[in-house]
Amino acid sequence: MQTAQENLGTVLAQLARRMPDGRLAVVLAVGVVAALAAIVFEPPAWFQLLAAGVCLFAFGSWGISDRVLHEEAAGALRRHPLVRAMRIGAVVLGVCGGIALVLGVFALMVGNWIS
Repeated sequence: MQTAQENLGTVLAQLARRMPDGRLAVVLAVGVVAALAAIVFEPPAWFQLLAAGVCLFAFGSWGISDRVLHEEAAGALRRHPLVRAMRIGAVVLGVCGGIALVLGVFALMVGNWIS
């Protein structure tokens, strides 16, 4: 029986902690490319693509900053406020991106339904 309550945040944190460094960097890069493509090309669902890119960027940057904070070799960086601020900023950005994605998909569905 599990003692800790599992929610979306803990599941994503466990996933990011199990991913290798290279894959976290790829996720971060894909998020940046998706967000830039949404801004530059403006496809029909550009807002949803932008929000998804922000979510991927936030996940990758949170995973990298969490890895830096928990590495044994980086003992001096453990209390570094900039890395902690990056991790907190990634959480805030990810939550905002997730909310925007859900609302954007909902608006896209309702707009098509009402029309």
